[in-house]
Amino acid sequence: MRRGKEYFASLTNAIFIGEAAPEPGLPPLRAAAAWLRWGARMLLVHFPCRYLVLTGDTVVHDYHHRYPASRQWQNYIFAREDDLTGHSGWPGYTAEWGLRAAIDRVFDSLAVANAEEFDVSLITSVSHRELFAAFDD
Repeated sequence: MRRGKEYFASLTNAIFIGEAAPEPGLPPLRAAAAWLRWGARMLLVHFPCRYLVLTGDTVVHDYHHRYPASRQWQNYIFAREDDLTGHSGWPGYTAEWGLRAAIDRVFDSLAVANAEEFDVSLITSVSHRELFAAFDD
């Protein structure tokens, strides 16, 4: 079984909802269309995704896994931002922009995962206490 901060940090990352604003300097008609498209996507795609799918601290769940006992839950986004430079011996944070990119990342990681590491028959070798502790966050 793999352990350590490198491995644990690789299991989760932040998921930021939204997309980059249109490039400056576009011709007026193209700029108007780009801003209209951007605004519509932010309102109709990203806003519902943030408030209906990725609720609470889900977007910065990687911070929660590094500091599960942190009392900064109401400020996780800002606490994570403050931790970007000093993350106490942890590897750097990773993030994906958009739900689709995050889902793709999960499936890509599953495609290259070691199947033996996730063999359900091995779960009997873990005590009930260890199993419970794995989900105690």
